Amino acid sequence: MLGARILFVEDDPVNATAVGAWLRRNGALVAVAADPVAADGELARQEFDVLLSDVCLPGNDKLVWTERVARTHPALPIVLLTGRPELDSAIKAANLHVAAFIVKPPDFPELGQLLAHLNLTARRHRRAHASLRGLRVALADGATADPARLDSVLRDLEEVLLDLEAAPRVLSVSRAGHLRAALADAVRVIEETKHSFRSRELGNLRQRLLQTLAS
Repeated sequence: MLGARILFVEDDPVNATAVGAWLRRNGALVAVAADPVAADGELARQEFDVLLSDVCLPGNDKLVWTERVARTHPALPIVLLTGRPELDSAIKAANLHVAAFIVKPPDFPELGQLLAHLNLTARRHRRAHASLRGLRVALADGATADPARLDSVLRDLEEVLLDLEAAPRVLSVSRAGHLRAALADAVRVIEETKHSFRSRELGNLRQRLLQTLAS
């Protein structure tokens, strides 16, 4: 968890202090918000690797705030904590981009492992998307394609897919779907601009993309 940037949203000051202190002792960089309004301010000011949030917050009835954050920050892993694990909340959370739904008080060692994993995968996810954006720009501008660069992009995407598929318990299936869609988009872009390709390496790369999608 060393260096993980975590936004912790908790309206109970005792829990906020205890869990926040534990996160910091384990190397996390923590911002604590007491409600969704304060949390929105933190999200506007900086980027986080993980959002750790209580479910029962003012302004989060029926998880409306959680749903909005999941929609506006799709690459941000969300871990929900609750002292009252109501079935409808769990079902609602399962339909969102939520990485985990944990009953309070949490098992700290297990929570630490989960947050460390999410921190790593979130950073890989962002790197993969940044690489894919760079690929789109280069191809859209008609720039000469670089096989080594394209291969690096694919490796980033494959690495994230492996992370997503290796941990279905804590990572949303929809996230894997989004990455598969990104790979499909890369294949489409390469296909549409194939007239500018002049190397066997690029042909091989396209085959690797297709094989990744089919696996």
